[in-house]
Amino acid sequence: MARIHISADGSAIKMLRRQHRVIGLQVRVVNERVYVMKKADYVYTRSQAQDECRERFRRAQEMMLVEFEDPERVKYWERRAKKKHFKTAKGCCKSYFYHKITDMDIKERNRLRSEKSAVYHEAQQRGDEAVEEYNELRSVVYKPVTYGTESADVMKERRLKGKMSEYERQERERAIAHNNSEQYVYMVVRKRIDEVTDEEILNSNNIYVRNGGMSMSVDKKDFVYYRKKGRIDKFLRKKRIEQADDCGLPTFRYYGLSNRERRYYDGKTLLTSDVMPKHKKRMEVTLKDLQTYDYEDELKFMDIFVTVAARKVFLDSALIAKLRDRDFLRDIKGLTVSELRSILRVNTISKKR
Repeated sequence: MARIHISADGSAIKMLRRQHRVIGLQVRVVNERVYVMKKADYVYTRSQAQDECRERFRRAQEMMLVEFEDPERVKYWERRAKKKHFKTAKGCCKSYFYHKITDMDIKERNRLRSEKSAVYHEAQQRGDEAVEEYNELRSVVYKPVTYGTESADVMKERRLKGKMSEYERQERERAIAHNNSEQYVYMVVRKRIDEVTDEEILNSNNIYVRNGGMSMSVDKKDFVYYRKKGRIDKFLRKKRIEQADDCGLPTFRYYGLSNRERRYYDGKTLLTSDVMPKHKKRMEVTLKDLQTYDYEDELKFMDIFVTVAARKVFLDSALIAKLRDRDFLRDIKGLTVSELRSILRVNTISKKR
């Protein structure tokens, strides 16, 4: 028996939600059960303090946007943010204006309260009941404290009226980015993995390692962690293969990596020769052919050569004799195991004859 798992993110549930949303219903999935119910009408009420806080944030946001239209002011706020230990310059600017607006609102409320209180006391001294004056004095307390500056809507409307064109805005942003980048110097130091210290890695901004023909960024904390564990080679190999998979390119072809370990020919030498070509005619032979025939007659009127490890090597009678030695063949670099076995097999057969 198959069990169907109902997910809230499934395509069927999303389709049901779109269909029922039009008629005022909502679909919920709880413990793999689907419930259809009437959409609730939420009534969100805000307190006076919340209204004051929101309006101050809106006005601080508008003031910050005006400030950041000037590249010189951007540089100032970047320096101030670094000095005051803010993460961003915009956050530093908004915090400054928020506190400034709060002080202005409090001063303005105190001024209005003093004026209304003076009017109320004058009415009492005249012998009036002063009901209207008292109500106006009380209204100062119950209204949100947003008197210090213009409202956010007014500031936004004025800012959008003098807004520059899209092209001018892009040019200004490019100028700001250029001014920011030209103040830095990028110094690149290349070191071996076993030579660099953990402190140097952690103090650097970024670290990169080669991944075939490209550079690959590595997290410095992960680099230090796996090197302490003694697994840095496996870690880097895994990251290289992941990067190759993300790019959708053949691993062995583009990044110089392979899922199989490479075979290194330690202790072997490349086949070289001092023989120079001196005839117009040339003939290419294989190492298998040299095991059965010495080509002494052909060497008199043509050049004989063999290709090993993508290298063209011209031969003479002495070198042909060496290439029939089994130990000499085993020391040649560039021959695969299967090729060497087939050559040695032919060599054994020719000697028995």
